[in-house]
Amino acid sequence: MSDAPQSPGPEPRSQPPAASSPAAAPAALAAMLALAAVALGLWLLRDRAWLPGRGFAERPVAVVSGDEPHYLLLVHSLLQDRDLELAADYDAVAAGAPRAGAAFAGVPLDHHTWVVDPASGERALWSELYDWRRPSRCDGHDPGCRVYRKLDERLAETSPTRRERPVHPPAYAFAVAACLAPLGLDAADDAGAVERAAIATSWLFVLATLAATWLLAGAAGLSPASRLAAAALVLLSPLTAYARGLFAEPLTALLLTLGLWAWRRARPATAATLLAGAAWLKPPWALLGLALWAMARRRGDAASARRFGLPFAAAGAALLLGNLALTGGPIVSGQLGWTWAEGPMGWARTWIDGRHGLLPFVPWVVLALPALRSRPARAPSLSDAAPGMVALALLLSAFGSLGEICVGPRLWLPLLPLLAVAALVAADKAEGPRRSMWRRWLWLCGGWAALAAAPGVLSWPAAWEQPAYALLQLALRRWAG
Repeated sequence: MSDAPQSPGPEPRSQPPAASSPAAAPAALAAMLALAAVALGLWLLRDRAWLPGRGFAERPVAVVSGDEPHYLLLVHSLLQDRDLELAADYDAVAAGAPRAGAAFAGVPLDHHTWVVDPASGERALWSELYDWRRPSRCDGHDPGCRVYRKLDERLAETSPTRRERPVHPPAYAFAVAACLAPLGLDAADDAGAVERAAIATSWLFVLATLAATWLLAGAAGLSPASRLAAAALVLLSPLTAYARGLFAEPLTALLLTLGLWAWRRARPATAATLLAGAAWLKPPWALLGLALWAMARRRGDAASARRFGLPFAAAGAALLLGNLALTGGPIVSGQLGWTWAEGPMGWARTWIDGRHGLLPFVPWVVLALPALRSRPARAPSLSDAAPGMVALALLLSAFGSLGEICVGPRLWLPLLPLLAVAALVAADKAEGPRRSMWRRWLWLCGGWAALAAAPGVLSWPAAWEQPAYALLQLALRRWAG
């Protein structure tokens, strides 16, 4: 399956400077130095947290809450047990093992699992079988005490064929475990080292995403200064805070950004592989890949559609078959399954919610719309992703969860590199007075986004569930007091 670059047709956009041009080398050097400085800064922050009135204080490099301990438990299961059977892992954590992080050793966690019986074909979410929202207090003296009361008789715990398998797509845990495997860590004897190393992979994924944003901006025809500006918008966003945690969003952002870069460079098979990887991490991202394939067909580029569609379809079929074998269903995506947003305000929450809405944290995304609304190009372009983004926006609006127990608009974060590049493309295309106005709005919105993102970067995890205006709120309280 050939993946050689095709000759793109003429497009009304400037071309990126050639690698050998006088402007390219200094810009690349500046970008590398900036990335090194960011890497150092984030690494120095890894065991520090800024607290109001106390300044920077030490904090352990550890998972905090939400999905993090469950991701770490899955990584441990892969490294230690070489399987995806999680019932014994949750029992071990409740008995005192640090497989879900040192802070959760001895904690009877609710299970983020599908409960399945391969013999009968019966399956259910663990959260449907147990009253996990109202745990009982068990002091250890009553052997019959149950922390989580079972709600019905399905999938009895005494069944020898009952299994518990992950409710989160396991691709992320596989990726983290693959990064940790060469280190030779002993998951059984040094769980703390595994926990710290797993979180360090998020640091690597965030840095790689910043570099990928630079590449995508170059492929979009931006000047070196605009490329740095696009990377700065991503850096000064809540995505950077996730370098300090264990969530799938940094890796998803990296794969999506590299996939769109490969698409813009007319490498459809590479783009298909990367975007399929993002869909393996979170199934909704498949909508972007479907949009690219559809746009290639629309402009009559049968060769690109074929070179993209075949590996993308193969990866999708493999994902569906793997999920069927693992859990008995085609989709593995989240602890509680699908819930609908309630009413008009429910649909608007993903956009305007103060704690997890997109616009309060990164208002500059609005400035990306003109670049994504441009008419279909005669060659692969960023606007090809627009139909997929519209579908994703509708999906996230209809979804009843905002990915709570985290910092900022977590569900939107993988799209920020694309939106940052599109915002700079729109600014570069603006003419006359609109050009300076566009750039002023970028500075203004980017400055607010930096203020909104700062608590997450500096005060992780104290900034969890804090609103976008938390820093402004703190300043006003100090001024008033």
